[in-house]
Amino acid sequence: MERARLRQSLAEEYAAVQIQRVYQGHAHRLVFWRLLAVSRQNAPATKVQRVYRGHLARRGLRVMAAQLEAAVFLQSVYRGHLARVFQRVWRKGIQGGSAPRTPLEGLQRVVRVGDTQAVRRATVTLQRVYRGHRARSAVHGLLQGLMIGFLGQDMQVAIESEAAIRIQALARGTGVRRHQ
Repeated sequence: MERARLRQSLAEEYAAVQIQRVYQGHAHRLVFWRLLAVSRQNAPATKVQRVYRGHLARRGLRVMAAQLEAAVFLQSVYRGHLARVFQRVWRKGIQGGSAPRTPLEGLQRVVRVGDTQAVRRATVTLQRVYRGHRARSAVHGLLQGLMIGFLGQDMQVAIESEAAIRIQALARGTGVRRHQ
């Protein structure tokens, strides 16, 4: 009698475990397919975001290239101006009998004679443009970091982590862990 009850109890427990196993497998497959559907649903939006970010980066590179080209042009114009002034002073020196002995001495004389303010203005302008570019780049980097934080990067990492844990659990055939 006691053996029969024990056998009956073991059979019921085994049946309950089997029912739970089948149900949990079903529930985990449902979770997996839902996660897969969400991932497939988000894939086009992710692709659009990726393409748009690439577009922004390429546009930024074009702007930077144009600015660099403009800076090089301005520098070449200024150097040409400086060379013309140097030539003028050089010729005046030759005509006046006090020609500089070296080109560097002539250039130094040009700078001393009266172009110091122009050189200073040009230097300040170049420094201002460069410092502005550097500051804008720094602010842009900070804003990107803030935007990533505001757009829920941490939340996205948590969702992806949870999804990975669930998929791994399904692949192993074990229950899904609950993280709070």
